[in-house]
Amino acid sequence: MKKWLLIFLFFPIFIWVEEISLDKVCPIMDRILKYHFAYKEINHVIVKRTFKIYIQNFDVEKTYFTQSELDPYLNISEQTAVLIAKKIKNNDFSDFMKLNQIIEIAIKRSRLWREEAQNDISSLPIVKNYERAQDFAKTEQELRCRHKKLLSHLIQHHSKNVAPSQKNKVFALIDKRFHDLESHYCGENLTKVQKERILAINILKALSKSLDAHTAFFSEEEAQDMRMSLEKQFEGLGVVLTESVEGVQIAEIVKNSPAEKCKSIKINDIIVKIDNEPISNWSFEKVLAELKKKQELVFGLKRINDDGREQFWSVKLKKMPIAMDEERLSYTYEKFSDGILGKIVIPSFYENEHGISTEKDLRTAIAELKKIGNLKGLILDLRQNSGGFLSQAVKVAGLFLKNGVVCVSKYSNGEVRYLRNLNGDAEYQGPLILLVSKLSASASEIVAQCLQEYGSALIVGDERTFGKGTIQYQTITDKNADIFFKVTIGKYYTVSGKTTQISGVIADIVVPTKFFSYNLGERYLEYSLEADEIESSYEDQLLDLEGNTKKWFEKNYLPTTQKVISFWKKMLPELKHNSEYRLANNEKFQEFLRVQKQKTILSMYDNSTVAEDLQLNEAINILKDMIIMAMQKAVLLEKQYQQKPLYSDN
Repeated sequence: MKKWLLIFLFFPIFIWVEEISLDKVCPIMDRILKYHFAYKEINHVIVKRTFKIYIQNFDVEKTYFTQSELDPYLNISEQTAVLIAKKIKNNDFSDFMKLNQIIEIAIKRSRLWREEAQNDISSLPIVKNYERAQDFAKTEQELRCRHKKLLSHLIQHHSKNVAPSQKNKVFALIDKRFHDLESHYCGENLTKVQKERILAINILKALSKSLDAHTAFFSEEEAQDMRMSLEKQFEGLGVVLTESVEGVQIAEIVKNSPAEKCKSIKINDIIVKIDNEPISNWSFEKVLAELKKKQELVFGLKRINDDGREQFWSVKLKKMPIAMDEERLSYTYEKFSDGILGKIVIPSFYENEHGISTEKDLRTAIAELKKIGNLKGLILDLRQNSGGFLSQAVKVAGLFLKNGVVCVSKYSNGEVRYLRNLNGDAEYQGPLILLVSKLSASASEIVAQCLQEYGSALIVGDERTFGKGTIQYQTITDKNADIFFKVTIGKYYTVSGKTTQISGVIADIVVPTKFFSYNLGERYLEYSLEADEIESSYEDQLLDLEGNTKKWFEKNYLPTTQKVISFWKKMLPELKHNSEYRLANNEKFQEFLRVQKQKTILSMYDNSTVAEDLQLNEAINILKDMIIMAMQKAVLLEKQYQQKPLYSDN
C-alpha cells in the first residue's frame, strides 16, 4: 500500500489507463469471462451488481447521495437488467453515462458544503468515534451532516501532529484530495476522449468486481504495485512519497536504493521541483506519473531545519533494480534449555526471475538456525501473510513433509490438479507452530491447513483465518501483458479434501491477535464463492497421472508418502489448558483484549510499534510446553521399553 493511501483510507484510487476506451470494455470483459470459474457472460445478475459496485467505488463513505437518488440503479428489476446487459454487449453504455450525470450533481453539491465548512472550520462537529454509515441518507439534510462529520474526522485525524495555525492547510489538503478523486467521475477540464477513458476504466472495475470477491481489473500503476509485492524487486529511485500540508514529502527511503546511496536525502524532505519545474500546482498523481515515466530525473528539495530555516538543493537520481530485502522473510531465535527456539516471519509467498523466493529463503533460515544451535522448536509467523504464489506455498509446506499431496486445485470445467511435495524428506520435523490471524489468507492458509491436517504443526492465533480458498489467474507479473487483471478460475483444497473457503483454518489453540475483534474474512465479502469438499488425498491414487509417469510415481513417490502424525493432537487438550490458564492470569493480555474490543476499523492501519508482542510470547510458551511434553513422553516410552522382556508377544 502506498504511504499516501494511509492518509486517505476512505477513498478508492483510480489511475488513468490511456489505451482504454469504451469500445474495448466488452473485448476485455470477454477475456476475463473466458477464465472465470462461474460466469461466462454478462447477465442480469452481473448488471445489478455492477451498478451497486460502481456507486460504492465512488461513494465509499455514503456521503454523496440520498437513497432516493440512487433507487433507479440500486433497485433495478430483472427485466430492466436483462435489457441493460444486451445494451452493454452492443457497446451501449448510456445507462452508466446517466449515472455519471447524477454523480456530477452530487459532487457539485458536496463541494458547496465543503466551501461552507472552509469558511468556518470551527462550525464542524467534533467527532469522537467516526463510523461509516451502513445505508444511504434518507434526506439531504442528513447527507449534509454526514459529509461534514467526515470532514471533521479527517481534519482531526490529520491535525494531531500539526500546529493549530496549520489547520487551514490541513483542510486545503483534504479538499484537494476530494477534488482529485471526484475528477475521476465529473470529468472537469477534460477532453471527450479523456472522459471516455475514465468512464471505461470505472465500468471495467465495476464489471470485473461483480463476478466475485477477488476478480479485479487494474490500472498499470496498480499492477506495478502488486508486481513489486509478489516479486520483492522493482526498478526505481527508492523513495516512498506522501502528500502532506507542506507538499509532497519523502516518507520512506528504501535500503540499497539510489535515494539512499546519494546520502543527501532524508525522510520528511519536501520535493519542490522535478527537472527544474515547480510542482506546487501538480496533483499527487501527476508527480507519481512523472517519476514513473522517466529513467533519470533531478529532484529540487526543501528541508526545514530544527531552527526553522529552509534549505534548498538539488539531487540527480537514476533508476536501478532494487531488491525489497526488508519485505522478505526474516528470522530470530532465543535460547532454551540446551538449544534454541527459531522464530521466522514469512510476510508473503514471493518469487522472481532472479531466483529470490520464499522457499529458498526459508530453507536458508532453517539451515542457519541449525548452525546456531540445537533447533528444538520453530515458529512460523504468518499473521500478516495474505498469500502470494501458490507454487511457493506448496514448496514451503514441503519443507516440513515427506512426499505427499499438499494442495488440490479444481476448475470450472471439472479438471482437477494435484500439487505434490516430491522432496522425499523434510527439512525440519520437530515441534512446529504456525502463528496466524484473521489476515492470514490464501497461500498462507494452504500451508497452515496442510501442515495441520498431516499433524506436522499446531495452529495458534485467532479463532480462524481469513477464509480465501479460491485460485486466481493474473496478468500482473506477465511482462508482455497489454492489460492487467486477476480472475477467479477455481478453488483449492488441502489433503483432507476440505477447502479453506469461507471457514478458514481453525486454530488448534486460540490466542487472539490485534485483529480478533474486527469483522474480517471471506464471509464478510460480497459475492464470495461457496465452500464445498472433494475426496481426501491422504492415500494418493495418482488419478491425474498415467503411463510411465504413473509407474515412476508408484515406484519412487508412494513408498515415502507422508503419514498423518497424531502425536501433537493427543497432547492438544493439555496444551490448550496450559495456554488458557496463562492468558486468563496475564494482566497485560486481559487488558489488551479489553482495549482491542473498543477499537474501530481504522485501528487496523495503526502501524505504531507495540512494546510487547503478546501473541508471540504465548506462542513461545506453547512451543516450550510442546518440547517439554515430548521429552517427558520420550522418557516414559524408554522406561516402558526397558521394562518389557526382550522377546514378547505384545
